[in-house]
Amino acid sequence: MLRLSCLALLVACGSTPPTKINTPQEYQNVVVDLVAQVIEAFKTDGTNCDMLQDDLHTIKDSGKFKAAHDWGTSHKEGPQLAQEKINEKKADFDSASGPALHACDGSVGTVLQQLLK
Repeated sequence: MLRLSCLALLVACGSTPPTKINTPQEYQNVVVDLVAQVIEAFKTDGTNCDMLQDDLHTIKDSGKFKAAHDWGTSHKEGPQLAQEKINEKKADFDSASGPALHACDGSVGTVLQQLLK
C-alpha cells in the first residue's frame, strides 16, 4: 500500500503544469529561465556534442519554450523583450558555449538557431 502511494505521489509531482505567459514580465522571466537552461547545458555537457545536442533539443521541444515562442511571436514587443534578457547573459553564454561550439563543428548550431527564432 505504501509503495502504491509513493508511486502515485511521484507521478503527480512529475507532471508539471503547462507554462502560461500572460504579461511581458512573465515572458521575460521565462526567457531568463530558458537562457539559464541553455547555459547550464553547455556547462554540464562540455564538449560532448551528442549529449549537448540532445539537451538543447529537449529545451527546444519543451512546453516552456513553446509558450515563450508563441507569446514572443504574437506580441510585437516580444523580440525586443527577449533580446534584452539574452544580452544580459551573453558573456555567460559565450564563456560556457565557446569550447563546444568549436569542438562540435556546427552540429549544435542548428538547434541554437531554432532556439533563437
